[in-house]
Amino acid sequence: MCKNKDTLNAHIIKEYSFLTGLPRHPSVSEEENEFMVKFNNEFELKFYLPKRAEELETDLVIILNGFNEKTSSIYHNKKAGLCKLFADHQVASVLVPLSFHMNRWPPNAPYSLIWTPAHLVLNNKLRFYEGYQQIIADVEKLAVGIKNGTVLTECFTDGTPFSQCFSKETNLHLFGYSIGGLGALSIFIKSYLETSNLFNACLLLCSGANFQRLQPESVIGMDRSAWLGVKHYYLGRLFTKDTAIDTKALDYSIFEMVLLGDNKLSLSGHIRELSNRIMVIIGAKDDVSSPESILDLEPEETGLAVLQIPSLEHPLISEGWSYWRHWIVSCAVSFLKEHAERVVKEVPFFRTATNKEIVEAIKSMDEEQLKGLRKYVSEIQNKEKQK
Repeated sequence: MCKNKDTLNAHIIKEYSFLTGLPRHPSVSEEENEFMVKFNNEFELKFYLPKRAEELETDLVIILNGFNEKTSSIYHNKKAGLCKLFADHQVASVLVPLSFHMNRWPPNAPYSLIWTPAHLVLNNKLRFYEGYQQIIADVEKLAVGIKNGTVLTECFTDGTPFSQCFSKETNLHLFGYSIGGLGALSIFIKSYLETSNLFNACLLLCSGANFQRLQPESVIGMDRSAWLGVKHYYLGRLFTKDTAIDTKALDYSIFEMVLLGDNKLSLSGHIRELSNRIMVIIGAKDDVSSPESILDLEPEETGLAVLQIPSLEHPLISEGWSYWRHWIVSCAVSFLKEHAERVVKEVPFFRTATNKEIVEAIKSMDEEQLKGLRKYVSEIQNKEKQK
């Protein structure tokens, strides 16, 4: 199963040609052309698989990236990328990029300005919601294809049958960073409401703040006035119900609840029902999606698992992330394999703290990782004493 000739690598990379679940069409007014649309709709997915030739994958983590990220290095780096870290912990993963990001980003765009996803949204604010719809459709198409077996009849680009790596019994999990976390949560809730229950667990990294608390100007490529324009455009729709969007659609109802923070909707109660399958990993020094913002997401009396990481900032290129990433992935894997397994298959409303997950995660770290962690904690403690 999924054999690889290179025994030195701790993981195997399998590419899969994917056709988006919600095709975008050209629009002359937005200066798109057929090439740009095709580039966004047809792209390669990279599956990172643990190096074990005899078994089918029991778990697959579907990762969603943050807004305006143009490179996948944080996820696909050969030494310390997020996908590689999951594979090191014996869990398969795949990054599904947001529309017009990374390898869905046309290399020769026709815009007069330097082309970025942020510029695309500023050019047409409705694009933010269109991108949200598209990532939901993309992830759903992949997940449903695995669960109903249609994808299992296909092959990776190297000719390996999908069925040699995955089966209908493979547990699917969502993992979203920043705005990708809100997309992951939306997909998770939608799947539950449609009774398909495609996913066992949902994990949010540096995420959870809705548009009313989000302070993303420093990281998404928009200045403050531009971001406020986008923010007010959508928050205004909570009250005006603009007919340009089908406000009765389930996608938009969840968009209002999760991204716009309209917790008065009846849908908000479903976070409580799903909370024991959701883990939020937040940074104590995250100034984009702050620790306080979790209060908007977490209903009272829930089993929502929250890990607050000392000195972790929002960007995943920070020093804090380099210190904590192994431990964070260890905790995430322990949660989705142990906790979610119990919740889904044994006790529907099982509540737990994350103490066990933390202990198990620390056990899984090698001496070099522990040494680095101890050094980092010691440095933080010394700085605190000097204040």
